[in-house]
Formats: sequence, C-alpha cells, structure tokens
Amino acid sequence: MHRTIILFSVALVLALTATRTVAQPPKKPSGILYIMKPTPAVYAVEPKIEAVLLLTATQRSQIQQAHAELFNTAELKQLGLKYEDKTLSDKERKSALAALALARSKASAKFAKRVDEILTANQKATINNVANAYRDAQKQVGPLGPGKSKEEQKTHTALFRAAFAQRLQSILTGEQKAALAKANAK
Repeated sequence: MHRTIILFSVALVLALTATRTVAQPPKKPSGILYIMKPTPAVYAVEPKIEAVLLLTATQRSQIQQAHAELFNTAELKQLGLKYEDKTLSDKERKSALAALALARSKASAKFAKRVDEILTANQKATINNVANAYRDAQKQVGPLGPGKSKEEQKTHTALFRAAFAQRLQSILTGEQKAALAKANAK
C-alpha cells in the first residue's frame, strides 16, 4: 500500500506540474511506469483523478515546491542536455540515459517521501482505494488478448472504462465525486 501511495503521488505531481523541466528521452516507457502499474494508467482512463484527493491549496503548493526543488536541479538539466547531445555515440547515449534515469529515480524517491509526508491518512487511503478499483475493473473485464480488431479493442476499452467508473462511484464520497465532476468540466 505504501508503495502504491508513493508512486501515485509521483504521478500526481507530474500531472499537477505542466512545465517540462528536463530533456525527455524518446517516447519509450520508463522503468518508473512499470513499477507504478496500474496507478499511472488511471490517468489514461480518468485524467483528472487527482481531484478526488481534495488537496488543499497549501498541499498543492508544498507538492509543487518539492517537485521544483527535486526535479529542477542543475544536475538533472545537465544530464538531460547530455542525453540530447547529437554527437554522442550509441554507447555514450545509453550511458547518458542510464545516468539520467538513475538521477531521476533518486529524485523520485525523495519526492515520494516528501509527498507522503504532505498527504493525510484519508488521502493515502483514497489513493489505495482508487488503485484497487482500477485493479478490480481490470479483473472484471479481463485481458484483451492479441490479434483483436480495432472494433474489439474499442469495445474492450469501453467495457473497462464503464467498470472502472462504476467502481469509482462506489468508493468516492459525495464531495470527491463533485470535485472530480468539477475538474472534468474545466
């Protein structure tokens, strides 16, 4: 549960911050995305899910400040620039990416700890409940399987979204539902 909370928190802040702070590697899944399953995938189904945490203005500010302090560092910027250097050999580029990934991983761990200190017990429980609802919806709908048509994929996705939405409605309070609806209306 603690790991889910920490990882969800990392995803939360990344969603809260709209600025790009470090050069990004190619559009391949990072190791963090694999570790965070299924929590980051919740954002694909419900992009404004963090609204259910009912973060206070102070909490948002503290989370954004922690993110800025840990991810807007000279080290990460320099590693990002090095990775983007077009004159690097493949071996040097892989080495630069590994160094960048390691630095990000360390920053993410520190950030997760800080966010964990900022969130209340109820917010942490909500994160866990949302992650469980997502997993339950996955189990209910089942895997899609390989070789399915686009129409079968769309149907599967629609069934999953409906199952997840139903589970969300059963775990969220009225206040959380209203906050999510308001966030989605923006």
